[in-house]
Amino acid sequence: MSVGVTAQTVKINTAAIIKSAVQAVTTDPLDDPARKVKRQASATSSASPNSCVGGSTQPTGVFPASSPDTPDGFANDPQYAAIANAAPTPSGYSGL
Repeated sequence: MSVGVTAQTVKINTAAIIKSAVQAVTTDPLDDPARKVKRQASATSSASPNSCVGGSTQPTGVFPASSPDTPDGFANDPQYAAIANAAPTPSGYSGL
């Protein structure tokens, strides 16, 4: 038994606690307008899908190369489907 301890009631403002917690977890510490800088493209940069900022061309990938060398060219290239269909089924799996 504790000596001199009396019961007490503590009133809390749950709405204020929730508001503070929501603000703390939804505020991005990096979202500071003073930190934001608009980057400028180099004057030598190209709009080509196969180039990077600075104008240097990206290296050609490994065989097979799609033509045109674009995302759509890759997605529509029948050679990848042929390669996949000719690949053996790994052990432990069954073919479709």
